[in-house]
Amino acid sequence: MTQLHAVSHIHGNTPEAQRATENPAKASDRGAVAPAPLSVALWNVSWDDVLPYRFGSDGAVVRWSTFENVRPFIEQNYARIFEEPAGDTPFTQETSMNRAKARYYAIFADVFEFLYRNETIGILICTPLDWSTYYIRTAALLPEHQGRQWVWRFVSEVLFDYLAPLGVERVEFDVSPANMAMLHLAARNRCNPTGTLLTERWGSQVRFTRFLNPQREAVFLDQFCNGIKYQTRTRRNPR
Repeated sequence: MTQLHAVSHIHGNTPEAQRATENPAKASDRGAVAPAPLSVALWNVSWDDVLPYRFGSDGAVVRWSTFENVRPFIEQNYARIFEEPAGDTPFTQETSMNRAKARYYAIFADVFEFLYRNETIGILICTPLDWSTYYIRTAALLPEHQGRQWVWRFVSEVLFDYLAPLGVERVEFDVSPANMAMLHLAARNRCNPTGTLLTERWGSQVRFTRFLNPQREAVFLDQFCNGIKYQTRTRRNPR
């Protein structure tokens, strides 16, 4: 399930933290301590091409990270961010399933860490869903920073444009029907609702797809959509 909101583990204003912010690990360095993420194996991505990413001179900085680095952020903040009981927050309990989930993220995930003034304020964790689809598994930003929409801006300003030329055909994520702000934001950024899910883990979710391949988007619109097709209108008349 995708949780599009916010989270945080605080880094001190130490020289080490500053160096980490300014100099994210290179792919070759990461390979020395962990296997390359699945996106590297499938699409030959190199996040060093776009990271670190800065939102202006006094904005947030996005850097490459690891699941172990951001796990304390999840444990300390997800309950507050997603308004859930602390005991229900992922990874707070040491179970075999949580250990397997942690290994899955450590092996397969792309982990992006958002920092503001050297403090972690949010995360974005994604994995390939298959050979043509990139899936946003969890995204979170501390409530005090959510108004600037830094996570979504990174997705729309960086991920979409970077992944499309590599052959990724779509980016997908799931949203709770109660998350009105995210539903509106997804539609405003040309993400199509392409399905619904009912699961014992996450309850009701709406699946959104942002097509990066125009031909795939055309198939979806032609086969499943009637009436006004906003996407084709904006392609004919780009703003």
